[in-house]
Amino acid sequence: MTTAPERPSATAPYLASGPDELVRRFVHEGDHVHAAATMSRPNALLNAVCRAFAGTHSMTVSTTAVHSSAHALALSGAVRKVITGFVGDTFPSPRPNRLYRELAEGRPFEVEMWSLLSYTQRLMAAALGQPFATTGSMLAETDLRHGKEGSLHLVPHPRDPERSVTLLTPLRPRFTLFHGVCADRRGNVVAVPPLGEGAWAAYAATEGVLASVEAIVHDEVIAAMPDRVVIPAARVLGLCEAPLGAHPQSLRTGGLAGVEGYLDDYGFLTDIVTACKDPETAAAWYEEWVGGVESHAEYVERLGEERRATLVFPAPPAAPRPRPTGPAPPPSRSS
Repeated sequence: MTTAPERPSATAPYLASGPDELVRRFVHEGDHVHAAATMSRPNALLNAVCRAFAGTHSMTVSTTAVHSSAHALALSGAVRKVITGFVGDTFPSPRPNRLYRELAEGRPFEVEMWSLLSYTQRLMAAALGQPFATTGSMLAETDLRHGKEGSLHLVPHPRDPERSVTLLTPLRPRFTLFHGVCADRRGNVVAVPPLGEGAWAAYAATEGVLASVEAIVHDEVIAAMPDRVVIPAARVLGLCEAPLGAHPQSLRTGGLAGVEGYLDDYGFLTDIVTACKDPETAAAWYEEWVGGVESHAEYVERLGEERRATLVFPAPPAAPRPRPTGPAPPPSRSS
C-alpha cells in the first residue's frame, strides 16, 4: 500500500502560530533565505522576514523576481543582497520601478542578476549535491565582469581544448520559504502544478524548509494523495497555517482537501505600483500592509471580508453530458 512520505524519525516539524513566529524561531540576522516560486511566492513569510529584520540591511534573499508585494524587501531595509532574474513591475505590464533607480550603486540593496534558466540550474545543482552546474545560458566573459566572480567559471572543454565550458556554483540558501496548499502535522506539504522551481529549491536549502500552508489537515488526508506531496516531511523544519499566504498573488489548489484557491488581487497590485511612484506613498504603503502589521492574521483582517470574497477561485464549468457513441438500441416490442 502506498502512503505519503514520512519523516525518518519521530521528530515532527515545529508548528508555529503563524509566519512571524516561524521566522523568529528559525531565521537569524545575516541569513540567506530563498522564496520558492511556484505560480506564486510565500508572501506571508517574506512579509514576516521584512518585519523581523527591518533596518538591519543584513539579509540575503533569492527569488525568481522582485515585483509587487516583494517591494517590501526594499522598503523594509532588511536586505543586503538580492539574487534574482528581474527587479521592477510586471503588472499591468513589465516596467521599471523608481525604488530601484539607484540599483547600480547598490541601493536599496546589492543585486546579483541571473537568467531564469541559470538561476534554476544553480538550485538544481544544489538539490542534487553537485559541485557545479553546466550552462549555455550565460555569456560568461561578460557576466564575469558583472558581479558573478566566484559563482561563474570558464574552464577548458575536456574533449576540445579550443572550446570552453561554463560552470555555475550551486545556489544554496540556508532556508527555503515555501507556501503550499495544505500539509499534515508531520510536515508533508502538498502543492499543485505548475511547480516552477519550488521542489528544487526545497532540496537546495542547507538547513531545510520553512513552510506555510492554507490549512493543516489530518494525516489521513495527505496519506490518501501521496502523489501530491511536493515537499516530504523530512525536509520541513517548521510549519504554520497562513490562509491567503500567497496574496496578492493567486494560489491554485485543485480543490485538494477541500481548500479553496484564490485569484490574483489586481486591485492590490495596482495600488502597489501607484504607491511606489513616490517615496512617501511607498513608505505609507509599506507601513499599512507590512511594517505596521503585527501578524499575517491582522493582514488578512485588513483585507476585509468583501475583498476576500472577490478573490475566491471560481468553480469550473459543469462538464457537458457525454453523447452516446454506440448504435441506437432496437425499438421495444409492444406486447
